[in-house]
Amino acid sequence: MFPSFDSMSPGTPDQLLRMGPVPHYVNGLPCAAYPAPVQAIGIQRVPQVRHVAAPPAAAPRRWMGEQTLHKFIQAVQESAGRPNEREKAYVSFLHALAAWGLLEDIPCHAAEVLVMRVSLPFCGALTEVPRLVPFLVNHMKRRCRLHLHACDIDDRPSSYWWPAWKDWIAHFFATDCILDCQQQDLSTETIAPSSFGLVLGIHPLVMGTGCAIPWRKIMKNVLLSCKPGGRCIFATFYRFEAEKVQSICQELGFAAQIRENPYYVGTSPNQVGTHLRFIVSVTV
Repeated sequence: MFPSFDSMSPGTPDQLLRMGPVPHYVNGLPCAAYPAPVQAIGIQRVPQVRHVAAPPAAAPRRWMGEQTLHKFIQAVQESAGRPNEREKAYVSFLHALAAWGLLEDIPCHAAEVLVMRVSLPFCGALTEVPRLVPFLVNHMKRRCRLHLHACDIDDRPSSYWWPAWKDWIAHFFATDCILDCQQQDLSTETIAPSSFGLVLGIHPLVMGTGCAIPWRKIMKNVLLSCKPGGRCIFATFYRFEAEKVQSICQELGFAAQIRENPYYVGTSPNQVGTHLRFIVSVTV
């Protein structure tokens, strides 16, 4: 299975500070802070410390193009036969979007051929590619070509995963889809307005200390990058995250609707780690 670069669910509870027994006081000072008379001073020789050099950091995994593509294709095929919970939820997410009509009438760009531009912000390692690309190609029935633009502030996937998926798409869908990836800080770098017909933002980190200001900027950037009539669709682990996304969209002047991924029908509302459970859709 491919490692997930998705951001995890907001964290663990703070550790509890255990207080000791209440101290006695002497002349207004806690006894622990009250100086005791010095009885004797002993001098002890400190043993010589041997400094051991830290082992060198492992080199990042590098994509070798054609040299590794065949094995990568085999690994993707094997992985497809044993999907994990996130991958099952992602497939359900895509089918739900289609069933709800959210992939209909997506505006395309007129060129030599029609092009539907799809944005994948905060994309991580893009492990959803082997499920997303065939689904969209089949859904569009080759009425237009797909141009996927993926970005993330973390560029670690650029050494392996991003070029791997780019070559995988070129191998299987050369006439139907192309993929561009880049490092981009969406809190400071502006996306050109009205650039995309469809935006799929998976697990935005809108909750947590220090998240409010940068993620409001990121959400505004992403929403404005969508063409009029296009759709921005976000997916979250939990309802309170979805409600926060909805609130930010409304503050920015965009109506947003929350739905639950059918994959989680009957699942406890308190279940943790529920990938793509709540879906927030915005028609621009």
